[in-house]
Amino acid sequence: MARDTPVRNSEEANDIDEDALGRRSYLKLTGTTAALGLVGAGTASAASGDVISIDYDQYSRPSDVYNVNDIRGNHTPEFVTNRATTGTRSLYKEFTNSQKTANVEYRFPEHVGDYQDEVYTRFKIYPENFNLGTYDTVRIFWAPLTNGTGSSGGGDTDGTNGWSNAIGFAHRNNSPAPDGYNFFSYSYHMDNSGSGDFEMTNVPVWMDEWNEIECYIRVNSYSGGSANADGVMRYWVNGELAYERTNFRFTTTDDNRIEGVGPLGYIVGSGAGGLYYDEHDICLGMNRDEARAALQNAGNSTGGTGDTTEEENTNDGTDDATDPDVDLAVSMADVPAGDPAEAEITFSSGDDEIYEGTMTITVGDQTLERSWFVGAEHIYSPEYKGSDFQFDLAEGSHEWEVVADVDGYDTILTAAGTVVVD
Repeated sequence: MARDTPVRNSEEANDIDEDALGRRSYLKLTGTTAALGLVGAGTASAASGDVISIDYDQYSRPSDVYNVNDIRGNHTPEFVTNRATTGTRSLYKEFTNSQKTANVEYRFPEHVGDYQDEVYTRFKIYPENFNLGTYDTVRIFWAPLTNGTGSSGGGDTDGTNGWSNAIGFAHRNNSPAPDGYNFFSYSYHMDNSGSGDFEMTNVPVWMDEWNEIECYIRVNSYSGGSANADGVMRYWVNGELAYERTNFRFTTTDDNRIEGVGPLGYIVGSGAGGLYYDEHDICLGMNRDEARAALQNAGNSTGGTGDTTEEENTNDGTDDATDPDVDLAVSMADVPAGDPAEAEITFSSGDDEIYEGTMTITVGDQTLERSWFVGAEHIYSPEYKGSDFQFDLAEGSHEWEVVADVDGYDTILTAAGTVVVD
């Protein structure tokens, strides 16, 4: 796929990308910090319940809101107007003649007054024109980064001198290359001396389309200079839990907790490409469920679109104006013995709203649970068709059912049928 030339801020944005996930209302961070519940403004002290949504349309350059540092190569991170999921601009980073672009950090001590114990952050990312060689890796985001000699190979991580996790994608673990590359975690923590702890998953980040990445980090408990092994990191890719670990030791001191999160670009290998980011949200002192609910209450639900056939809407309201205009379509073709049965699932919306929820897919005695989202100009199904919804079934007839809820509504979407393996 040929590279799209980024449209800089000084150029007119006449052609917003058709793959964009659509608009949604925003609780905006505009120069200071907007929050839901307890508001942190400027450098005011933050507390549990803070919600921060960074609106790129409100800034001239990334350094107006992020700490941009360690710039390498010929490209400085910038806001561009030819690709965005909401508003008119996204943040763009390009690999040129160096294996690293830059650190782009949202630092909590600078913005909300202190290091943090618990952080949920999510963002959209569009990796463009990557064709990685076998074993190549691309680090895309600090989740988190606490700066110090222990955060990136400058010395052993001892609980006082920084720590980090750089998440990304790699051509490993049978990645569906070149369409996608599997997600990984690369962390510096107290129980891994020297180099980082590299852990692969089998969940793909798709190339040349928007992906949603969600991150949850909670520091370990500690006292008297001793760290307990109860630190947590969880990451979701397009709604699927890709990585979870609950026995980390990161810190022994208050000023070595979570310092910041934000975009990164670091490649190991021969590949090259560009990274677009948008919809960067941060919630402090909340787990994923709490954070998603808070963001939805603030008007920041995630989104995408689709189409429908077999479905049933159940709603205990009587006013159609309050019902979501969203439909569910599912198809599952009969297959010969030995081939996996594949469920193709599409959500569609007839208005400009953004809808999301959770769906349960049951085929015979096998069950999957996934998040879904739909919104203007974006089809949900291409991100999840394929191996993620394939079922190995014995010969015979198997009943299947898909049940989906819609966040904020009583509506339940259902589809059911039978698949035959012979």
